[in-house]
Order: sequence, then structure tokens, then C-alpha cells
Amino acid sequence: MKQCPECGREFSVLLVTVRAKRGRISRGFRHYILRTITLSGEHVFDFVDASGSDLDLRSRDIAYLCFFLFVGSVNLFVMKR
Repeated sequence: MKQCPECGREFSVLLVTVRAKRGRISRGFRHYILRTITLSGEHVFDFVDASGSDLDLRSRDIAYLCFFLFVGSVNLFVMKR
């Protein structure tokens, strides 16, 4: 965990290879299940995107996952390399 020097929030960054992505729309939100591979093994991320826009991720893409921690929730930002 690191701390943002500007706002003080804790965050973590993870470099992953995308194994699979599944997304579906429900009431204007897009729900994703993202399966990834890292050096420590496979991980599954289950999250909701309120903007409703699609993530352009394919199998074998390399992406950075940034987690911002809040009380009771986690914000996830995905940046494709």
C-alpha cells in the first residue's frame, strides 16, 4: 500500500495480463468480471462501472489496475498499456 502525496488516500497498483473479461449492462451500469494473471498467480476482479462505457480489454493485454481504498469500498481504475 502506498499513500497519495496530494490527497493522502491509500492506493495500490498491480500490473496484470488479462486472461478474460466479461461485461454486462444492468440498469445503466456495466458489471465486469476480469480474470487476470500476475507473477503471484491468477486473480479475479468483480466490479461495476457507473459510466456504462465498455472497457477495451482483450485476452493477453497488459493492464495496470489502480486501487483507491475508501471506507467500505474500493475504486478501481484500469489503464491499458
